[in-house]
Amino acid sequence: MSEESGRIEERIAKYLKLMKLKFEWREKDKVFLVPYEISGRKHVVVIFVANNWVWMRCGIIRKDEIPKRKELELYKVLLKANHDYPEFVFDMDKDGNVGTSQEIYVDALNFDVFEEEFLAIPFAVKFFWEKIAPALGKKEPERTEWIYI
Repeated sequence: MSEESGRIEERIAKYLKLMKLKFEWREKDKVFLVPYEISGRKHVVVIFVANNWVWMRCGIIRKDEIPKRKELELYKVLLKANHDYPEFVFDMDKDGNVGTSQEIYVDALNFDVFEEEFLAIPFAVKFFWEKIAPALGKKEPERTEWIYI
């Protein structure tokens, strides 16, 4: 870890503490893991620094839990939500799992920006479970505590 990224990670830890959030630093992966209860489900927000950006990501639903017949409809609804709601960023990892993410350019990192971007994640996850999932016929996910990078 470079000295600069170490200082950034120290700031992130300080911000998480100011927000009174529990977190774990996973040294081998150089990520913060922040368990967060959203709509009665425990999710994990993953935070890491790469290429001058602070990345915050949270998995919402694994690909194998998306009904095949509803897959295209889901992607359309997620893209529309990205368009219609400020700060919503629904995305997909290389395996097709759906999540949400926020990024902050390192030079713009301060507590207010960090808090605003971080809190957009549980808001997007809550929107998914309360507004989007019911249309999929999805009541409860099999698992929500998975790492989405």
